[in-house]
Amino acid sequence: MKNLNMVIDAPIIISGYLASYFTEEDIDYLAERVNDASPFGLEKDRILVGVHGQYTPAIGAALFYVEEFIRPV
Repeated sequence: MKNLNMVIDAPIIISGYLASYFTEEDIDYLAERVNDASPFGLEKDRILVGVHGQYTPAIGAALFYVEEFIRPV
């Protein structure tokens, strides 16, 4: 996780079947564990929980193609 945090300056998105079960305490726990293992802190608001359930990865993957389709218009 710390290598990704150093290379990619982007939010972490948790998605899938179990995303709807994540609580605020779970996010706090994850942020604390990441910050314990990383020299660069990760703010809690950079950990996002997907709201589209199991379809979040598919929607994210499709965004590239939607942008390519819309760009010429």
